[in-house]
Amino acid sequence: MTEEEIVTYRKRLLELRKVLQGDASNLADQALRRETGPHLPMHMADLGTDTFDQEFALGLLQNEEAEIREIDEALERISDGSFGHCESCSHPIPASRLEAIPYARLCMQCKQKEEEEARHR
Repeated sequence: MTEEEIVTYRKRLLELRKVLQGDASNLADQALRRETGPHLPMHMADLGTDTFDQEFALGLLQNEEAEIREIDEALERISDGSFGHCESCSHPIPASRLEAIPYARLCMQCKQKEEEEARHR
C-alpha cells in the first residue's frame, strides 16, 4: 500500500470517527432525556413506548461505540504498519473491501470463515 493510500484511509477513518462521535453524543442525549424527562407517562402503553425508545437508542449507541473502537484500532494499525493486512492470514485486504469498510481487519475469506464458525457455536 502506498503512503498516499495510507494518508487517504487515515483521513477517511478520522472523518468517519468524527461523524460517529456526533451521532453517539446525540443518541446518549436522547436516551438520557427520556430517563430524566420532565414528565412521566400517564398510560402504561406510553411507558412501554418510552422504554422501547430508550432501549433502542442505547442499542444504537452501543453499536456506534463499537464502530468507533474499530476505527481507533484501524488507526493504530496504520501507525504500526499492519493496516490493510488480514489479522488472520496476513494477506493484503483488497482495496474494494477497505473502500466499503475502511476499518476492516480481516479479508473476505477469513471474515466468512469467522461468521461461519460463529453460526455453528
